[in-house]
Amino acid sequence: MQRIVQVRRRPPLDSVIGVLLVDAPGLVVVSEISGSLDPDGFCFLPRSDIVAIEEDFEHLDFHEAAASVWGRVESDIPGLDLQGGYFELMQSISREQTLIAVHPEATDPDICFVGTVRRVLSDRIGFTTLSSKGIWVPETQTIKIDEITKIELATRYLRSLQGVIAARSALGVSEAG
Repeated sequence: MQRIVQVRRRPPLDSVIGVLLVDAPGLVVVSEISGSLDPDGFCFLPRSDIVAIEEDFEHLDFHEAAASVWGRVESDIPGLDLQGGYFELMQSISREQTLIAVHPEATDPDICFVGTVRRVLSDRIGFTTLSSKGIWVPETQTIKIDEITKIELATRYLRSLQGVIAARSALGVSEAG
């Protein structure tokens, strides 16, 4: 069975429970366990925010019982640099033009930016976002790398949005509306 862990993060950040996929010096990658009790995509957490990775935590038996019906979580994340920190990860994500969710939980826990990384500078990223209706916002947003507390990739939500983008593109739907 794959290791289910609770990643405790510095206050005020919530803990994350998931299948541990990568435990590297600069970041940790888990497949976060969703409200449906199954692993959902990839969740990248900066090592600097992590207080502890616990293999024995309250309700572990519950999550392990749910895990008995999952398939094995694939840990292959091709094309991404997982051995550095967020800077190297962002550079590799920008090359892949992958749709991601960026969370600045410490500064605004209720905000999540969805989009693609366009450029990476030493301390920030240029990010093209999607509106809540799945329409590309024309202005590039700047996000400081050290404010990003969680990055999600290949979740069901993001795969659904990718489908919306592809369907609109195939139909020739205008980006503006």
